[in-house]
Amino acid sequence: MNEPVVTAAPADTAVSLTELKTYLRVDDDTEDALLDAMIKGGVETAETYLGRSLITQTLRQSLDYWPARQASDARFPWFDGPRIVELARPPVQSIVAVTVYDQDDQSSVIASSAYRLANGSNDRARLVLHKGQSWAADMRPTDAVAIDYVAGYGDTASDVPEPILQGLMALIGFWFEHRDGAAWQTALPPLPIGAASLWRPYRLMGFGR
Repeated sequence: MNEPVVTAAPADTAVSLTELKTYLRVDDDTEDALLDAMIKGGVETAETYLGRSLITQTLRQSLDYWPARQASDARFPWFDGPRIVELARPPVQSIVAVTVYDQDDQSSVIASSAYRLANGSNDRARLVLHKGQSWAADMRPTDAVAIDYVAGYGDTASDVPEPILQGLMALIGFWFEHRDGAAWQTALPPLPIGAASLWRPYRLMGFGR
């Protein structure tokens, strides 16, 4: 299962330039471009480290195949294999569409009545196939399934847990103080103790973390 990609970016940011400059006690505009870049890098780092979406955004999660069907077991003739797909970067607000591609690269959308979203607001958001439904078959060997869904705590920074925001400020502040180095430009730099401590209770493991 691949990491999801953003198909519709958040309309807002978890930290505004004004808020960050107040936090850093920066009074002029000479480094606004640098600070904007650090905000973007900080949010990307936070979402990657935490395994979460912060502000409302639309994601696409691709699968090469459905969860593997289990071998038949005479003790459980009704069991037809896993009917659940884990969705990365929760919390998940809604599933927009589930699209499958056949061997001829033709797409079809699975009816929304065939599945539901389970535990969207929790740490384990899942797409669950309803009883009596079955996964599509005869699919192409790669990128056979595309699941589009809306994720994030809410539309504005006020919806994001305060410790996550404070950790983001601490991270960007650390980068700003050590701007002569290149650490802040990497995808997942070492975290300062303050940010790591604030984020630890919110970090989800899985999907490469």
